[in-house]
Amino acid sequence: VYILEREQGFNTQSATATSLSQYLPFSPETITLSGSALTKNKTMRKSNKIINVIVQFADTGAAISGAAVNAFSMGGEGGFNFTTTNAQGKAELRVGGNGTYMVMAMPPFGGGGTSFAPATPTQVSFTGSITEAETRNVTIKVKRNDATVNGKLVAPNGSALPPGGGMGAFNR
Repeated sequence: VYILEREQGFNTQSATATSLSQYLPFSPETITLSGSALTKNKTMRKSNKIINVIVQFADTGAAISGAAVNAFSMGGEGGFNFTTTNAQGKAELRVGGNGTYMVMAMPPFGGGGTSFAPATPTQVSFTGSITEAETRNVTIKVKRNDATVNGKLVAPNGSALPPGGGMGAFNR
């Protein structure tokens, strides 16, 4: 006996419908194999919950191109999704269901592009039926970096931490 369920996809181009994160979840299903193989097809339905995001500098309103924008579900069905802003500072995130999402913008991953201090995440919610089309519009205003923080992360005993983590700073 096995449980068949869909894992939330990790999508780097949210506005396209090529990854699993674009589709609604389906209820887990218990299946029993009577032999060594079973073919089980599931029909997926594309999500119609959309978050339109604009990322701008707070001081001038200038659009920020290439900002990394993400939305993550706060315990609901939608999982996590991210993309980058276009030349007009706009991005579309299609999320996988109802619930509350935290939406944030960060400088481009891996450096390059426009540098800015990430703002506190913005909360949006979808409450309609799972099949109802809903759109939320979010404008994220960020501040220009005006300081540098130097240092290192260490274990409680003062030794260096292994690679693989990091630290962030957020603007209030």
